[in-house]
Amino acid sequence: MPSVPRKESGSLQGDKPELLCDNDGVPAPVHIVNGLLPGYVKPIPKCWTQDDVDHIAKKQGFAIPEPEVRNALLRSYVEWVHPLCPVLDLQVFLSAVAQPNGSGGRISLLVLYAVLLAGAAHVDESHLIAAGYKSRLAARKDFFVRAKLLYSLGYEGDRLKIVQALLLLSYWQEIHDDPANHWYWAELGNNKRPVEAGGLVMYASRSSSQPWSTYATQNKA
Repeated sequence: MPSVPRKESGSLQGDKPELLCDNDGVPAPVHIVNGLLPGYVKPIPKCWTQDDVDHIAKKQGFAIPEPEVRNALLRSYVEWVHPLCPVLDLQVFLSAVAQPNGSGGRISLLVLYAVLLAGAAHVDESHLIAAGYKSRLAARKDFFVRAKLLYSLGYEGDRLKIVQALLLLSYWQEIHDDPANHWYWAELGNNKRPVEAGGLVMYASRSSSQPWSTYATQNKA
């Protein structure tokens, strides 16, 4: 269960991630990854040191919610957010999460936190309270801080995944006149969209219900 959210210091203004290395599926040393991430999440970047990992761990960066809470957040995202901002291929994303051992593929930890942030805006608050949060705002802030931490440290090396996460981070705004408000993240995501792909692919939202039904069925097994 995630702890009560911790505050992340530092200004967002001018944040530019330094891409330390990739996490293309080559695992980091066993002593680093032991028990930190489930099989459906892409492994920690292979060139990261124990100090790098410890820094994120101390910030609760690897504390993914328990399956019941996670699933409630994913359902909320599929039903309320994806139809308006279909930046993910839900079939690929949910198929990966449905197989804890990683046999269904692996997803980006940065994108996962961005999805949980967006889903937390609409999920029944009882799920968030059960996870240890004092309020919906506290839960959303926690997921935002974790995603921002991973982004600022250059944890994710896939440009498309970074753009997907940034666009979903635009669903967060705690202070109305904060310079790094939702427009900041939306513009940042737009500026970083893969040029070679001609822009970001928006996946048809009309198919949202089918991937979720498939995921829910697989997850009962």
